[in-house]
Amino acid sequence: MPAKNPRLAAALALALSLIVAAPTSALQPPDLHTVDLVPGSDGSYAAHFTHMGAWDYFYAYESGHQGLWRTNGATTELVTDQVEVASYNSYYRHPDQTFAVLGTYLYFAGSTAAEGQELWRTDGVNTELVKNIAPGTANGVSPVFKKLGAYVYFSGGTTATGLELWRTNGSSTSLVKEIEPGTADSNPYGFFEFNGKLYFSAFTTLHGAELWRTDGTSAGTVEFDLASGSANSSPGDFTIFQNRMFFLAGSDYFHLWYATGDSVSEFPYTPNDVHDLTVMGSSLYFAASDIDHGRELWVTTGDLTDPAGTSMLKDIWEGSQGSFPMYLTAMGSRLYFTAYLDDTGRELWSTNGLPLGTSMVADLHTQSTMPGENPNSDPKDLTVFAGSLYLHAITDVGPQLIRVDSASSFAVQTVTPLPDAGLFSEFMQRRLTVSGDKLYVQINAPGAGQEYAWMQAPAAPASVAAPVITGTAKVGKVLTGARGSWSGVPSAITSAQWYRCSAAGTTTPATSSLSGCVAISGATKATYKAVTADKGKYLRLRVTAKNESGTVYRWSKATGKIAP
Repeated sequence: MPAKNPRLAAALALALSLIVAAPTSALQPPDLHTVDLVPGSDGSYAAHFTHMGAWDYFYAYESGHQGLWRTNGATTELVTDQVEVASYNSYYRHPDQTFAVLGTYLYFAGSTAAEGQELWRTDGVNTELVKNIAPGTANGVSPVFKKLGAYVYFSGGTTATGLELWRTNGSSTSLVKEIEPGTADSNPYGFFEFNGKLYFSAFTTLHGAELWRTDGTSAGTVEFDLASGSANSSPGDFTIFQNRMFFLAGSDYFHLWYATGDSVSEFPYTPNDVHDLTVMGSSLYFAASDIDHGRELWVTTGDLTDPAGTSMLKDIWEGSQGSFPMYLTAMGSRLYFTAYLDDTGRELWSTNGLPLGTSMVADLHTQSTMPGENPNSDPKDLTVFAGSLYLHAITDVGPQLIRVDSASSFAVQTVTPLPDAGLFSEFMQRRLTVSGDKLYVQINAPGAGQEYAWMQAPAAPASVAAPVITGTAKVGKVLTGARGSWSGVPSAITSAQWYRCSAAGTTTPATSSLSGCVAISGATKATYKAVTADKGKYLRLRVTAKNESGTVYRWSKATGKIAP
């Protein structure tokens, strides 16, 4: 069923770039562009940004419709109004699997009054029903998708089978295995690829929610029963480390497990209550507790024969209380995370993997509103984008988007407040998402409700058009120098310098210096009046363009010989 051609949205891209004011001589932080997709205060609740081709596709709510939209920054448009898009609840530490890209198609769960919630796909121009799995108006698909090889795997079914493991390549859609016989759901979710196979969690009445693996065939879809009886092990947080897949599972507290090929085993030196598996360098970090300490930051080398290779890195809140590290995120040679102390509240910390190299980055929220209160900045959604770390935090001036740059392991990090990011529940959705070359931020824009903003990945300046000098090449005459045009993200800051040269030239080099050319003292404005010293010489304009990603140069062609 081909859909209508995409219609341009009435999305209002605000002309203002929301950046911290800075002196004109300073390099600017990346521009954050706010999009008011639904004019007024209702908000579009845009989420699930997924890159395909030259576009980022996303879910948004407009005029009572859960629609599929796309944007490339310059244009934002509704892909189809033919079908309602189902949204996956993206919890903390769970991958967002609302959409899956296979070839030139985006697969998703969409619903209509006639067919219920079923399997759909779009190439951005045509949107079509792939298969009506559950006859009639019954729902046949859950919005959980994952590409593996030439297929997209998902949770689908009929009223007779319940939600089970299915797959599609667009032309063939079929049940892989009925994991829970009968009408009950096995509800596969949390898909993760390892060694060419798909791992996931699924439920059976006999064994509870356990680890499963599939190679795409019924016979090759097998269970690993990690918790005895019908208890749930609820596997998740899958992480590849040292050619093994580490993950968390447990019927009481989460313990550390790993898979290699056909073998799944509990890690021999696992502490209790493990959370947030994150790889940095040659080590695996996580939050955990033991008999003497509350939940703190731990590290392991992954060595199965050395108990000393797994240990608590630092007892941040000494004793049994626990600092409860969260949002572990590696960037460069440091691991960033949040931790709680009684005297500071929950703040941003980092480590280089050594106890002495573990410290608070900054106390972002210090002003109490109540006597005796230790305010939390409560950093969330730590996200690496274009060489920097971005996060939401509550500062002394309110909720903000914070950018952190780390030059080296022991350097003091720079904390740059960016615009107000707004407050709303993050339980179901992520607020920061990297898609393609953009960072998307869910915000509460004043008067606009919950909307989104986006930031382009930084790019060094590049000359699009060379500088040009116009005017009469004669002593006493005023010449005008245009700086040309430049690309770069954020926008390049340019400066100009006039030069007196001994030779003519028709090229426009991109070097910092030019043989035979000498800078004219104080000549940095857009215009220059030729003086006697210029007689018989040639004039050029060199423009310097810089942003945080680099500095480049471009010269104008030389004027004619300066006449008396």
